[in-house]
Amino acid sequence: MKVFRKVADPLTYTVVAHDGPKPLTPSVVNTFQTRLPVKAGDVLGNNSKSPADNASYFPAPGESFIELQPGLADGQMGTFALGADPLRLNISAVLEPDADQDGFGDETQDQCATNATTQGPCPSTSAAKQRKKCKKHKKHRSAESAKKKCKKKKK
Repeated sequence: MKVFRKVADPLTYTVVAHDGPKPLTPSVVNTFQTRLPVKAGDVLGNNSKSPADNASYFPAPGESFIELQPGLADGQMGTFALGADPLRLNISAVLEPDADQDGFGDETQDQCATNATTQGPCPSTSAAKQRKKCKKHKKHRSAESAKKKCKKKKK
């Protein structure tokens, strides 16, 4: 599976990321978990020798596909051509948000979607919120002067 991002018209794309190859079991739905960065407008694709020899495609009237031979590696750019037959790629993806941009999906992979340094439970913030209290010393002449010194120490 590959993720492509359009960089120019009419059909120029860059490979953003890939996952696999993965071994496929015939006659069943093959499911794989992966973490690939995507943006709105990215295109899902794959790498094969041709649609004729790959079970990843099926006839779909009204559809179109683009192709480029040979395939591209991550970061490479190429201009694709429209395929001759109306085919659909037999592949799909489920996307989920990544608010802290740590590469882990907020819904199934990241228990702390607000902190990129952890994917487990969010660290407790109660200790950070506790304020240090100024100690009142008996040497102070009045409560008023003790409050002034306490304010100075906080700054």
